Amino acid sequence: MKAIATLTFVSLLALGCGPAMNAESGEDQKRAGALSAPLSTLHHDRVDRSAGDATDWKTFTVSAEGTAVKLAIWWDSPEVDATVSLVDVFGATHHTLQHQRGVRQEGWAAVPVSAGAWFLRVEASGGASVYTLEWSLVSSAPGGAPPRPF
Repeated sequence: MKAIATLTFVSLLALGCGPAMNAESGEDQKRAGALSAPLSTLHHDRVDRSAGDATDWKTFTVSAEGTAVKLAIWWDSPEVDATVSLVDVFGATHHTLQHQRGVRQEGWAAVPVSAGAWFLRVEASGGASVYTLEWSLVSSAPGGAPPRPF
């Protein structure tokens, strides 16, 4: 009986021995360690749930009121299960994009933002992919032309 209990315990350990969700993520696994990602510049990174690098945080600064952020993201492996979220300095999520499996390029056209620090969280819930993202500011002034879609 003791041998069966030991075998069961060892089997359970073996099944759960993969890296933890963010064991290999580095500092950018948390908002406090977000990497600076200036606007209107391409940024490349990778998320890989099974390798322990499920979450990346990026940060940028908005200096003017009356603006909105536009995001485009390209997935090298579009079968990844991932979520991209726009988060303010207080940790509140303002917009979320649930990646559609099989779609290589997606994004959002314009999400209003106020002046200050903003964050983008890219999180894989399954699979892995290198991704490229670009964000830029567009006017959100009333009466102006609608922003161009990504």
